[in-house]
Amino acid sequence: MTLNRSPRRAAFPAGLALAPAFLGASACGVAFSPELGAEQIEVFTEEFAPGDRLEVRNTNGRITIESWEQAAAEITARKVGSSRSALEQMTVEIVRTSDGVRVRTLSPRRGGPWGHRRGRVDYQVRVPRRADLRIDSVNGPVEVSDIEGEIEAQTVNGPIRLRGHDGNVTAQTLNGGIECELERFGDGTEHSFRTANGRVDLTFGPGANGRVDAAAVNGQVRLDLDGAEHLDAPTRGRKRVRIGDGDGECRVRTVNGAIHIQTADR
Repeated sequence: MTLNRSPRRAAFPAGLALAPAFLGASACGVAFSPELGAEQIEVFTEEFAPGDRLEVRNTNGRITIESWEQAAAEITARKVGSSRSALEQMTVEIVRTSDGVRVRTLSPRRGGPWGHRRGRVDYQVRVPRRADLRIDSVNGPVEVSDIEGEIEAQTVNGPIRLRGHDGNVTAQTLNGGIECELERFGDGTEHSFRTANGRVDLTFGPGANGRVDAAAVNGQVRLDLDGAEHLDAPTRGRKRVRIGDGDGECRVRTVNGAIHIQTADR
């Protein structure tokens, strides 16, 4: 079932923060300022059970996802454009899928294959802690907090930050760093982190157990992991280690940047 597919419109003064919407409520406001041109906020609430899958696809703008205690997905979309007409050309599409919810920014393809260059959409999303995420972005940072489930996150230009996560992670960016706090590493978990231009910082929670393969083409690899056993001769830019006898797998790659992996108690 889909709730509140079309947001209710209301006016808000420029700079006024929009309070979180309750389940069953939606709102939309338009504001103007000399710096931004035009700004619009839309809030959607969708039925979302623990274990469902959330997909977010965006071209320009920040994506922030965090957990809450409601059995719903709350999607706050802040559209910023050069004019009112620019806002009208950026549409937030919310679709109920067989296993969750898909959020997508639709905009005319002007200025080349990267889409609309006259504006952006910043997403602030709240879902149950147990959720699977698929995030695709072109220009903008990705931040995820306190989620338990599988995460696939990729962006072209922007950093990726994951905090308090429990589940498999695949994170990839071309221009940006990656920061990740993994509450659990082991018991068959698989993680992959890759960037071309940026450093990677990983923190494992207590009881980390598995193999780590980290390599940097132009940068140093530093491992501060208790009880780590080297699987081959370490070099400045490549280290392969095993922690305990678990079957967890963690693969980390960067071209231009350093890698630092540590346990949480350090």
